[in-house]
Amino acid sequence: MRLNRKHLVSVTVLLIAALSFVVWLKTPFIQEQLSGSQVNALDEEIVKSPPGSSSKDRKSTLLSFDDFISKNFPVILNQGAVADLLEVRTKRAIEEIRSTIVPVGSMRVWYIYNMGVVIKTSNVTIGIDVAGTYVAPSIADVGGLLDVLIVTHPHGDHLDANVAAAAEKAGAKIVVADERVRVDYSNQNNLVRDPNGESMVKVLAGSPLAAQALVGVEPGGTIEVRGVRITAYPADHGSPNDTEDAFSATPMDWFYIEVSGFGILHTGDGFFNGLKPDFSGKRVDLYIVHYVDGMVAEDYYKLVPQSRVMFPLHLHELGHGRGILDYAMFRNVLEQERDGDLWLSHAVPQDTGVRFVPIIWGESIEMSING
Repeated sequence: MRLNRKHLVSVTVLLIAALSFVVWLKTPFIQEQLSGSQVNALDEEIVKSPPGSSSKDRKSTLLSFDDFISKNFPVILNQGAVADLLEVRTKRAIEEIRSTIVPVGSMRVWYIYNMGVVIKTSNVTIGIDVAGTYVAPSIADVGGLLDVLIVTHPHGDHLDANVAAAAEKAGAKIVVADERVRVDYSNQNNLVRDPNGESMVKVLAGSPLAAQALVGVEPGGTIEVRGVRITAYPADHGSPNDTEDAFSATPMDWFYIEVSGFGILHTGDGFFNGLKPDFSGKRVDLYIVHYVDGMVAEDYYKLVPQSRVMFPLHLHELGHGRGILDYAMFRNVLEQERDGDLWLSHAVPQDTGVRFVPIIWGESIEMSING
């Protein structure tokens, strides 16, 4: 077919329209509108299928969350659709924590980010490893809701100065394991274990942290703060496969928390590569673990088989870069979940009977002392 002048004009008009549409899509305002629409749609999906929903709906939502993170992984941590979603989910949790009245004999647990949780009972509100203001500034406001903030180790994705400052301003106590440490100036000023070093409480008190609020618990020791009984168990930062000395030497502790009749065990980033503590006599209603893979999930279970509920956390931690997409997503943890339970899948495949709860930013579950 020969093109006449009319055809050429039509083609030119279509090309100009297409180019204009592309430019229109690339304007910041339009990008923000599209991003906001995605965030709102996923937030609504999360609200409709909370933990405990039908397995099919819940799995679909978890995988939708994975896809959202993968497609929108931020170049700058605190900008873009993922940061916006974390803000939305955090603010939702903050309002719930403020307004929720927890009856005697119950506790409610919110997931904030990375390894951060907030535990509320009838008489106290506890935060553990609440951090992440480098992605979502509103996480700092969580600190202002706490009576006690517990920190497993002094890394920025577990110890957040902004959260600590808000906690101190609210009158909270900040609990750390009072190990002997020194500052490793050769490696980003990390704190490392050193038997000849100084008390970690003293070192942290000299930093921009909330010095007056700090309370130390000796490694292997137990203290009581605001009616909360807290025991520290020294561990290694990382598994035997990790070779970075600065990380393996990090002062790192598991914390066992007894509050209002409940027992909570939080692993931080800790692993027991040698002698393992005996938790057999401990009540563990909630077991908060740093998920790495199925083998480690089984190791956690074998150490504390009596736990009632396990949270696999340290997922979608944006500060770890895009590499997190390869091993710490919901699609990975779902390999160990069947009908809501943790399944062993290696030596002897079996249902453990432990409730296994992959949980999304800002979500919560309620537990009763009687099961």
